[in-house]
Amino acid sequence: MKGLATWKGDLYPFRAGGGGGALDLRERAMRGANDLGSPDRRAWAEATRSYLAKNPDVNVVMWSWCGKAGTSSENIDIYLGLMEALIVEHPTVKFIFTTGHLDGRGLDGLLHEANEQIRAHCRSKGRTREVRDKKMKILETDPTVAAEKRSWERLERALGAPLRALENVARESAGSPSGERAAKLAREIRDLLESGGATPEE
Repeated sequence: MKGLATWKGDLYPFRAGGGGGALDLRERAMRGANDLGSPDRRAWAEATRSYLAKNPDVNVVMWSWCGKAGTSSENIDIYLGLMEALIVEHPTVKFIFTTGHLDGRGLDGLLHEANEQIRAHCRSKGRTREVRDKKMKILETDPTVAAEKRSWERLERALGAPLRALENVARESAGSPSGERAAKLAREIRDLLESGGATPEE
């Protein structure tokens, strides 16, 4: 938003509380959930209901993924079902559908399938298209990022066995210094693989 305001000036002003034509942007305002997959795949919807009940002036809501979109079609069904329920419950609020960020698994990966499932749902319902759609479609088909995707896939394969070994050590030596170190390393590797190397801001 700061970049937009710098680039386009008065067209995109924002400030706490809004007013004077400025956007009232409330980031991380809802309690009870961190994103669409944490602490689970349903908490964000309840957090949204609670927040809207206390803040009836809110007219747009958007949640993002953090490495949890590319798992299964059933999990995406949960997301889409909860979004549709919120749309029915709050007809004056605009709910923005979002796709997951790239994780290097390419066009044959679960993430691409999940994003396509979200896109297909938006098209079938006539919903507002997800804000990342254009960028994602370009990145998923642009040949200049194909090498990066292949490199990431090789990294996933290379880290698979060490990750399992670390998790075994963590279980077998739970409570010991070596077990704690193994568990910490395993968490860091798994977080890296799930995020596709992206930082939380991405």
